[in-house]
Amino acid sequence: MLIGMIARAHLYLEALTDGTNASHADIAARFNAHGPDISRILPMAFLSPKITEAILTGQQPVDLSIAKLTRMLDLPIGWKDQHSLLIN
Repeated sequence: MLIGMIARAHLYLEALTDGTNASHADIAARFNAHGPDISRILPMAFLSPKITEAILTGQQPVDLSIAKLTRMLDLPIGWKDQHSLLIN
């Protein structure tokens, strides 16, 4: 499920940055998603490569869940900070 969320995040990011000037509402309609879910899931497109790899290979911590990731209002931008918060 985490892998699917990361894939959706990258899909939403691509749709928002493809030059069509699509809004969050446009993306939600296009992908039949709940509007606020776009905003909650989109930050997952900016996870560090190490965290993404850990998720893709099933090596993430047990407590690293969709609920935890999507409820983090203060996910650090810096990859080292993300790693310290989510992996350590």
